[in-house]
Amino acid sequence: MPLDALNDLLEDEMGGVFFLPRHATPREVQAVAKRAKFAFFHIEGRNIARKEQLLNHVATALHFPGYFGDNWD
Repeated sequence: MPLDALNDLLEDEMGGVFFLPRHATPREVQAVAKRAKFAFFHIEGRNIARKEQLLNHVATALHFPGYFGDNWD
């Protein structure tokens, strides 16, 4: 999705989880999100192979509290 398309989604308050196209850098997407007053969390999934790894990356990126149970609940 080109960055202008992402900008349109955010302007319409269509937050969500988006897959970045190869040409878009996380910094560019973060700038678009910031202008639209959205929070931005970047998780590099290229080397995530297991659920535990994903949960750890999500917990770190979203600043989950220390008592997070490392599970989907």
